[in-house]
Amino acid sequence: MPFHFSDAFAESLLLEDCPYGDLTTDALGIGAASGRMRFSPRAPRCTVSGIALAAKILRKAGLDVQELLEDGSLAEGCPCLLAASGRASGLHRAWKMAQNVLEYMTGIATRTAQLIENARRARPDIAVAVTRKNFPGAKLMCLAAATDGGASVHRAGLSESVLVFDRHMLFLEGEDKIAALKERLPLMRAKAPEKRLVAEASTLEEAGRLAAIGLDAIQLDKFSPADLAQACRLIRQTSPGTLVLAAGGINASNAYETALQGPDVLVTSWVYFGKPQDIKVDFERAAQGA
Repeated sequence: MPFHFSDAFAESLLLEDCPYGDLTTDALGIGAASGRMRFSPRAPRCTVSGIALAAKILRKAGLDVQELLEDGSLAEGCPCLLAASGRASGLHRAWKMAQNVLEYMTGIATRTAQLIENARRARPDIAVAVTRKNFPGAKLMCLAAATDGGASVHRAGLSESVLVFDRHMLFLEGEDKIAALKERLPLMRAKAPEKRLVAEASTLEEAGRLAAIGLDAIQLDKFSPADLAQACRLIRQTSPGTLVLAAGGINASNAYETALQGPDVLVTSWVYFGKPQDIKVDFERAAQGA
C-alpha cells in the first residue's frame, strides 16, 4: 500500500535540519552558484525506499528533481536513484535530510525483503507483517519502508485493530480469563463489526483454549519451533478458519525455520532495527553560463 507523504511532513523534515538558514553556505557566499547532486547506493544490491519522500524534500528546497527508480524497486549495480539540480543554497539545504531518509528507509526495506525471501523459501504463500514497535515520531517512514520491502502492516496503532494481550485480560472479571474473554466477544463484534478479533497466546494450553472460543486469529508469542508447529496443528484442528500468527524474535536468520512450522503470518519488528543503507551523494558544479 503506497503511503502518502504530505507537503507539510516534507517541510517539517527540511526545517528540522535548517530552521533558520544555512550559515556555512551563506558565509562562503556560494548560494547563487548552480550545481547537481546524485544519490546512489554503495551496496551492489538493495531494495530502495524513501525516493518519493526525498524527492519531495528536494523540491521543497527549490530544486529540479529526477526520480530514476521507484520505491520498492530492487537496485542492482549501484544505480543512481535520484538526482537534483539547482542553486547551491538549495542543494546544501536539502542534501543531508534527503540522504538520511534514503539511508534509513532503504535499510528497512532491504531487511524486510531479505526476511520475506527467507520465509518464502519455506512457504511461498506466507505473509510478513510489521508491528507498531517503530521509532517514535518515525512511524510513517518505518511503515512505508517496510511495505516497500514487501511486508503488510500488522498494526499501525491502537485505533485500527483489535489485539487482546494478557495485560488486557488481567482486567476482566473472574478467575478464568479466557472464559471471560469469550463472554465479551459479542460486545467486541458489535463495537468493531468489520475488524478481526485477535488474541495473543504464550503457551500451548492458551492457544488451544483461545482456538475454541471463536476468535478470528491467534497470535503465538515467542513459541519454540516445536511448540509453534504443535500450536498450529492444534488451532487448525479446533478451528480450521482461524488465522495463525507467529510473533516474537522473528528475523531474517530464523524466518525460514519459523515459516516451516506452519503459521499463516510472521509478525516482526526486527526490520526497523539495524544499519541504514549507505547512500553516497556526488556533487558537481554546473559550468558557468550553462
